[in-house]
Amino acid sequence: MIKLIHRLSSIQLSIFIHTLVALVIILMSLDFFKMTKKKTIDFEVYTDPILAQMKNPVMNKPIEQTPPSEPEVNARKVFGVNRKSITTTDSAATAVKAGNTTAKENDNLELNKDDADSLPIPVADYLITDEPSVIFEPKNKQRTEEARKNGYTGTARMKILVDTEGNVRDVKLLNELKYGLGERAIEIVKQVKLSPAKVNGKPVAVIRDFTITFKATD
Repeated sequence: MIKLIHRLSSIQLSIFIHTLVALVIILMSLDFFKMTKKKTIDFEVYTDPILAQMKNPVMNKPIEQTPPSEPEVNARKVFGVNRKSITTTDSAATAVKAGNTTAKENDNLELNKDDADSLPIPVADYLITDEPSVIFEPKNKQRTEEARKNGYTGTARMKILVDTEGNVRDVKLLNELKYGLGERAIEIVKQVKLSPAKVNGKPVAVIRDFTITFKATD
């Protein structure tokens, strides 16, 4: 190689060097383009966790999710206007029959006291000007026989609906108690008598918290 370079003239040597440099640049450019060449990659983004767990999800098709079924309540059908449809307290207004459906023939039935549609609608707390207070509460809070045998005690936490006369019309137990103490607490609280809540002197229905504690001496 060295002997060949000595034999070449200066012009030939210059051409040779330039050609060699150009060749190197071309080779380097080819490698550079290979490294920087954009490659398209197909991918899909799953925002639904159910789709992400599927092996071959079908895109653009919503997954039908069946909501949990609620237990059917066979309520007694009474012809009349639902309590939420009555929006006036004007005594001069036309009286209508209270019920829970108009999708049946007129009847002579009446709502029972404990029917959901006969319960009063509670007033929002921020409107209350006078809070209800307990007038009477049963002293006999004996535990169930099974609870006494097992030495079981506890406190029942409840939400009670108090009507305009201070009666407890509805009860929802917020915690579970063993040996029938939850049911026993509901029986007791339904005997409680309160002064009604008021809005500017007018009695109104309201929902309040109530607790009953069963002690070892009960």
